Amino acid sequence: MGELPQHWKVATLGEISKFSQYGINSPSGGGSRYPMLRMNNIQAGHLDTTDLVYVELNEDEFKHFRLEPNDILINRTNSIDLVGKSSIFQLEGDYVFASYLVRFRLVDDVYPLFVHYYLNSEIGQQILKTMATKGVSQANINPTNLKKRFTVPLPPLPEQRKIAAILSTWDEAITLTGRLVDALKRRKQALMQLLLTGEVRFAEFDGEWEEVALGQLFRERVETGFQNLPLVAITSNDGIVYRDSLDRRDTSTEDKSKYLHILPGDIGYNTMRMWQGVSGISSIEGIVSPAYTICVPQERVNANFMSYLFKLRSMIHIFWRYSQGLVDDTLSLKFNNFAKIEVSIPSTLEQSKIAEVMFHCDREMENLAGLVKQFESQKRGLMHQLLTGAVRVQVEE
Repeated sequence: MGELPQHWKVATLGEISKFSQYGINSPSGGGSRYPMLRMNNIQAGHLDTTDLVYVELNEDEFKHFRLEPNDILINRTNSIDLVGKSSIFQLEGDYVFASYLVRFRLVDDVYPLFVHYYLNSEIGQQILKTMATKGVSQANINPTNLKKRFTVPLPPLPEQRKIAAILSTWDEAITLTGRLVDALKRRKQALMQLLLTGEVRFAEFDGEWEEVALGQLFRERVETGFQNLPLVAITSNDGIVYRDSLDRRDTSTEDKSKYLHILPGDIGYNTMRMWQGVSGISSIEGIVSPAYTICVPQERVNANFMSYLFKLRSMIHIFWRYSQGLVDDTLSLKFNNFAKIEVSIPSTLEQSKIAEVMFHCDREMENLAGLVKQFESQKRGLMHQLLTGAVRVQVEE
């Protein structure tokens, strides 16, 4: 961390806490009265209330476990990657918390939001994870050791408030931009439903849409022996990408002689996950696992239009109906069944127009999502500078 600025001090979490407390030992909920925050409700330093459980408590129990504004919550037990997740309670309403969380209420001369940001900084998270003891499937942070060993660099209170205010501004920008991305996603879904079904037409088109089987629009590409080409993957959210760009373990086999050739313009899908919408149009050449199916568009179809059509919820349901298997985990949509599915399509000119509109929706979302990542990266760098005193802020006397 380096030498701290003048007037800064270092204090343990125990020294700056009025008290700490384990949560309610009722992980399954089972009530309907009080919402209970659990370890999965802490996401990226924020409290996510989309998946709450409720518990029944008597009045004394509720008073004992009721969260107060600015209480700090730390996840003491989880996987080694997730243990130490932390957030600050600033929600409206009556909430309690579960046993895998520890609540810290801080002393009055420490600004809780500053400590929250330090706990969620790269330095803070690294320290928390080094304090965790690894078990068979989970890691645990002992709250007693946490109070004794976790230290926080503290500037004077006015500087704590100013630093927290600056970082809160970045959080607000990230949140608002993220909401814009979510709104654009909803708009895209609505446009897909309207345009890809012909419910809304462009003024320059009035011809009837044609019912045609997918087997008339695509042929299957089964080409092997291209093992010198790069390995690609087909994802549900990012489409078709180079495999080494993904942050996940490579499970491909060493012998790739049976891997399938895919070319730009082909549509590939996960044979066992097409009913979940795992498909995409390729802009790259490479090879994919034999677990995928490669479809080559024919002249009467616009591949981009079809790639959007394959993401339509009603279409994904049809893929599920045509997939074969005893249970969902074994469902498989081979090309021979894929080819039997009938779809309604307009002329290639109208297909191209619809695909162009959807393409611009995607670019708009990607630009905003990139802005969110840029804000998050800049915030991380700023947190390190401000929370360690490497960069000072001006505070009015």
